Amino acid sequence: MPISQHGKFVRVQNTFIKIDSIIMVRPKDLVQYDHEDRILSKDFPEIHIDTTKGSFPFLFQEFEQRDLALEKLVTILGEL
Repeated sequence: MPISQHGKFVRVQNTFIKIDSIIMVRPKDLVQYDHEDRILSKDFPEIHIDTTKGSFPFLFQEFEQRDLALEKLVTILGEL
């Protein structure tokens, strides 16, 4: 699992983020458009974590991986 808690920090993939600094967590699909603004494909689901120091995008290979990681992250944040 790419998400785990380490004391006051949460590890997302290989990045440690201080839990107290997290402002917002949101899923996002990376959408590709053609020159006429038509959707070509939706690939590489991602999670954006906004903190007091900036925003961090984390890419996942599959939507299921992203959804499981998001659920784990929300569970960790909800336990505080």
